[in-house]
Amino acid sequence: ADAIAERAALAGAKRIELALEGAPGLRATGHAGLAAIAAGNLIDNAIRYSPPDTEVVVRLATEGERVLLRVVDQGPGIPAARRAEALSRFARLDTQVAEGSGLGLSIVARVAQLHGSPLALADGPGGRGLEALIAFPAA
Repeated sequence: ADAIAERAALAGAKRIELALEGAPGLRATGHAGLAAIAAGNLIDNAIRYSPPDTEVVVRLATEGERVLLRVVDQGPGIPAARRAEALSRFARLDTQVAEGSGLGLSIVARVAQLHGSPLALADGPGGRGLEALIAFPAA
C-alpha cells in the first residue's frame, strides 16, 4: 500500500488508476526494505510503460507457503523471447516508450532471488500488458 501511495502522483499525471487487490493482513518473511524496493520498481515500470487512461493492479495472495506479489499493467508488455534480456542490468528494450537506466527489473530479479523466488514475467490478462510475479515465503 505504501509503494502505491508513493506513486499516486506519478500515476495521476498519466491518468493511470492504481489498484490494490488482496486479502488484508498477509505477511511474508524477508527483508522489508528490499521487498519495498522491488514492489516500487515494478509499480514504477508499470506506470512508465502503460498508456494514459489505463490501470495498474497490484495483487497480493497466498498460494501454499508463499505470498504472491503480482503487478499487472496494460502497456506493451515484453515479448516472451526478450524477457530474459529484460532482466539484465542496463537492459533498455524500447527507449522510445519511457526513460530509465534499465536497472529496475534486474534489481527486482535480484531481490526475488534473495527471497528464494525467481521474478516471473508473463503476458497480462487477455494477452495485453505485462504481469510481474514474485513469490515471497509466507510468515
